Amino acid sequence: MQKEILIKDSCVKNTVYDMNTKQCRQVSYNSTLNCTATRLNESEYYITNDGLLYLNNTHRLLNQSDFGFDEDGTIIICVKNIINVLRKYSEAESYITLVGLIFSIPALAITIMVYLCIPALRTLPGKLLISLLSALFVAELLFLISSQVTASTVLCKSLAIMIHYSFLASFFWMNVLSFDASYTFSGFTQLRNKGNSTKRFVLYSLYAWICPLVIVTISLIFEYIPGNHGLSPEYGNGICWITNGKSLLWLFAFPVMLILCLNITAFILTTRGLYMASKLSAKYLKKHNKLDFIVCIKLFFIMGLTWTFAFLYTFTKIEEFSLIFCILNSFIGLFICLSFLFTKIVCRNIFKRFRHISKWPSTKSSEISSTSRRTLSTQIPTKVTFE
Repeated sequence: MQKEILIKDSCVKNTVYDMNTKQCRQVSYNSTLNCTATRLNESEYYITNDGLLYLNNTHRLLNQSDFGFDEDGTIIICVKNIINVLRKYSEAESYITLVGLIFSIPALAITIMVYLCIPALRTLPGKLLISLLSALFVAELLFLISSQVTASTVLCKSLAIMIHYSFLASFFWMNVLSFDASYTFSGFTQLRNKGNSTKRFVLYSLYAWICPLVIVTISLIFEYIPGNHGLSPEYGNGICWITNGKSLLWLFAFPVMLILCLNITAFILTTRGLYMASKLSAKYLKKHNKLDFIVCIKLFFIMGLTWTFAFLYTFTKIEEFSLIFCILNSFIGLFICLSFLFTKIVCRNIFKRFRHISKWPSTKSSEISSTSRRTLSTQIPTKVTFE
């Protein structure tokens, strides 16, 4: 860091410091853009089919009005756009994302295994949670792998397609959990108990797995049909993700925004149901308020409401929203693991299962010994059973 500050301070006149290249860049006034501009190397950008400028170092798109060409055809952009692109927390967010994924991915795997191994947790809500965490686990694992893959390769393109599907599946499962939670806490529990949970789970699964498949299939059709229609996702060009801004908007951001709106509505209905239920228990109001708050925190994560900070940053450009979004979503697997595994019910079931496993050999030995004594004394065969 001290070295970077020294380099920045040593930049001579008509140069600015670039935090990505860690070098001083030459700048000059450009009359076409009417600003102080700098030239870009070919390795620093990529022009999408819809005419946007994609910056490889920062993974950001610039509109056509934000860049131009000088006499020899070299791309130039305003220095103020460099400052905007090099965001205040960009370097910190890179480290946070890496550390968060390293903790979150194993935490998601542990949570999934615990819920699969304990039958008491495999209720309908438990199965929904397992499905959500499975989709999120795959999405985060592929995202982490993609950061180490060379861009513009077949592998990068394949990873981009799978990441697109996995994240969409995660959001649709969040939508399922939101609906199920609001349905549970909105006073319809009597109707719910009469339903077939297996049938409901099958219907939920069809919705949450097939809808993302339809969207990705449409994306692939636009990717491979001929013609400049402007909706080709351009998977894997520059990074292992969607690099066409228009396609990113319609085939990812718009479905996510729609799901978030539905989930926010479900969150409000659920919290209202919890509040109304707590009013009926005035004697234990303080205890219920604490439990309701914990439930609301859990719902906030599994409903995907952390993504609201990403859209708040997009519309307001307030850097702190981007930082909050980065922290919450990078560590979301760890947050879910802690909030769902460290409960009385889960801990009691885990303890019961480990106690059962540790006592099983001695129980088997004592039962066989007891059975043998009874058999010798009575000469009547005895069936030995194990719980």
